Amino acid sequence: MKSFSDFDKYLDALNEITDQENRAELEEFYMLHSETIQFFKTIGKSVQDILSTTVDDIILKQLETALPILTKLKKEITNLDSNNLSALYKNEIAQIIDYIKNKMSISEFNDDSDDTANQLFYLLKENKKQSIVEKEEKALKTQYDKLVQAKNRASTEKEYEDIVIYFKDLNYDNSEELVCECLYKFRILKECREEKENRDKENRDKYDKLVQAKNNVSTEKEFQDLAKQLYGMNGYENTTELANDCDNQYNVLKEKREQSERWAEQGLCRYCGGEMGGFFTKKCKNCGEAR
Repeated sequence: MKSFSDFDKYLDALNEITDQENRAELEEFYMLHSETIQFFKTIGKSVQDILSTTVDDIILKQLETALPILTKLKKEITNLDSNNLSALYKNEIAQIIDYIKNKMSISEFNDDSDDTANQLFYLLKENKKQSIVEKEEKALKTQYDKLVQAKNRASTEKEYEDIVIYFKDLNYDNSEELVCECLYKFRILKECREEKENRDKENRDKYDKLVQAKNNVSTEKEFQDLAKQLYGMNGYENTTELANDCDNQYNVLKEKREQSERWAEQGLCRYCGGEMGGFFTKKCKNCGEAR
């Protein structure tokens, strides 16, 4: 008959066999998934500590249960690009990742009240949405800044007209206010252009009439009046040149008239200054013109 002492030894032997089996299973599991387990500092250290002491099957079951989540976490964290983190979630995500990698224990994966992993997955999902929003916002801001620069450089009707269309399509920040500003400057330029076009047309019509008149004038008064009108056009086309020519023609005619008057006062031919002859009808002895 076995003594209690032998029975205790038997139980110890069974426990030792169980411990060895658990250890072997845990070591095998650890070797297969060491890269994933070691990625999480606290969990990896816990497994290593357990392997150096008594091993039960609880830790192994916990690891087996948590492995899919651990694998997914590792993949998400490893593939995460910090440049794609939105300003709204960046700090919170960084804090949770730091906690998961360095502080989270294996037991927390079985605690529904503290599902940190799912919280991270949720934030990453929301971050993806927010990142799209922020990228679109950034793209709009970039386009807006370029349009503002274009507005500040604009100087023609066409440029302001195009910028108005772009600002209306953009509908960003104070676009409506800038549209009003561009429309105002567009109207000013348009009014100035139309005024200049009208003025040019008036000048062209007047110029054509004066050129036509110049070809038909013949008297001092006509040349004098025409010269004044041509000078009054302030250098439009070749009006100054035409005015000078009219002045010259006027001076020539004036000089001829004054010379004629002086000859007449002297009893000479008013046309050539020749001596007048004849008893009843005075005629120029030189050109034959009557007095």
